[in-house]
Parts: sequence; C-alpha cells; structure tokens
Amino acid sequence: PDCTTVQVPGRTFPVHRHFLEDVAGLLYKTPRFRPFLGPAFAAAGHVPDEKVFKRQVATNEGHPDQVCGYGKHLVEALTPARLTDGCCKHDVLQQGMGTTFDIPI
Repeated sequence: PDCTTVQVPGRTFPVHRHFLEDVAGLLYKTPRFRPFLGPAFAAAGHVPDEKVFKRQVATNEGHPDQVCGYGKHLVEALTPARLTDGCCKHDVLQQGMGTTFDIPI
C-alpha cells in the first residue's frame, strides 16, 4: 500500500470498563481494603445531611482511621442501600475540589 506503517514491538492487553459500584463492592469484601474507598463509603447510610458530611471530611482529613472519623462504620456490611449512598457521597466529594479524596477514579 501507499501508506506508512509502524511496527511497535510488544503486547497489548485487554482493557475493561469497570464502574465505581462494581469496584466498591469487590474492595469492600476485603476489610483491609475498605479504608481505600474513602469516607464516602465509610459514612454511607449514617450521615443523611450532605453539609454535615462535607464538613466532617473537610475538617478531619488527617484522622487516624484514614476515613475522616467514620472508620467505626467499616465493620458493617455494605448493603445495596449503603452502596448507593456511598456512591452518591463519593460523587459529592468529587465535586468538592481540594479535598484529599478529590482524585480521579
């Protein structure tokens, strides 16, 4: 053909699309991974007021439990309702620029 081709040595790896609610459920099954989900999933189902939640996160980012003081809830099961609430709270933190948990997933 009349076009230039480039040969790049190596392998390609399949790329899969994962959604937060799928990954959160998998991580939550292993207790030592639960803090990595952040305060949104730790507080899920326990803090109905969004402003209270955001204030707690903003003022306790360095808390020793790694989830802004909500660590006591990480021992509870991640029910479908808590999973949904955790995803919503995580979205709230994503919209609030400048917090420790304002990271791309």
